[in-house]
Amino acid sequence: ADGLLLAAVLWGGFGYVMGARLSAPQGDGLPPMPPQQVISWLLVGCLPLTLPVAIAHWPTAPVRWAAWGGFLYVSVFSVWLGFFAWYRGLQLGGMLRVSQIQLLQPFLSMALAVPLLGEALDAMTVAFALAVMATVFLSRRMATTVVVAAPMLR
Repeated sequence: ADGLLLAAVLWGGFGYVMGARLSAPQGDGLPPMPPQQVISWLLVGCLPLTLPVAIAHWPTAPVRWAAWGGFLYVSVFSVWLGFFAWYRGLQLGGMLRVSQIQLLQPFLSMALAVPLLGEALDAMTVAFALAVMATVFLSRRMATTVVVAAPMLR
């Protein structure tokens, strides 16, 4: 399970970077790829890897329709349509600045879990969340420069 989690994190990070690069202006005068094409082609390209894994881990016990509905909702809205807006945001705001905002997502989810689900947050979690938020805030204030490699002379 730990190995699968590590592989998922690494491949997920790889997918984020590749998608961001494809949706960013290329510097060669060509327009960036539209966000809906970026995520759609990335998902199609991943099918040879994800489909065999899904078949190998197909549930043997009956699964409730509500669970399949939740899976469908997350697949369509979060994994597919949500990336239309995400990659468009990366195009508009720049990959370095906008990608830092994603670091806040787990903490915002935990904060929403308190009133919605009755969860409790301990002091260590709140302190860690504040430290990450401060880091994101400071990183957004930092100046960024884009380094463009010069073409090789022949």
